Formats: sequence, structure tokens, C-alpha cells
Amino acid sequence: MELNDQSPVQLSVDETVAAMNSEDQERQFLGMQTARKMLSREHDPPIDLMIGHGIVPVCICFLQNTTNTPLQFEAAWALNNIASGTSDQTRCVIEHNAVPHFVAL
Repeated sequence: MELNDQSPVQLSVDETVAAMNSEDQERQFLGMQTARKMLSREHDPPIDLMIGHGIVPVCICFLQNTTNTPLQFEAAWALNNIASGTSDQTRCVIEHNAVPHFVAL
């Protein structure tokens, strides 16, 4: 797996979630960015799948990370994509208390 900007990285959902949960900031960013790109797909973004993998609380944690603004940006974008889905998907973001963290931005 190449982490430089020269070659695209293709991660599975499981690999993406594992990277997001890593202690390594570069892997966290890679996982978060990959999740955001998956959730940004025009057709059939895997919102429920990603919710089921527990990314909402991780995204909210990253949203609060004011020392890593690129990670914070990717998390905000991913949460926005989740919240713009169905009413149940929006409710998931709200019930995880993301709104005050968006307001704090």
C-alpha cells in the first residue's frame, strides 16, 4: 500500500475502519479520507455499512481534534455526507451528539 500522493490507495471498508482506529495519525487521516470518499459517491454511498462499522463516533472524535485540521475537515465532510442521507442516518449523527461539535467549528 502506497501512502504517497503518486498512487491511489484502495482500502476495503474493514481496512478503512482499522486505519481510522489506528494510533498513527497518517493512517487515521488515510482511513478518514478513504471513508469520506466512499461516502461521497454519487450512486449508492455505503452510509449504512459505514454506520454499522461504527465510524460516526470516530468521526466526531476527529471533528474535535483542533490540532489536526485536515483530519477535522475530512471528518466534518464524512459526517455531513452521512447526515444528508435518510432521516435515520441523519438521526444517527444527531444522536451521537455531533451538532455541538459542528457549531464549535
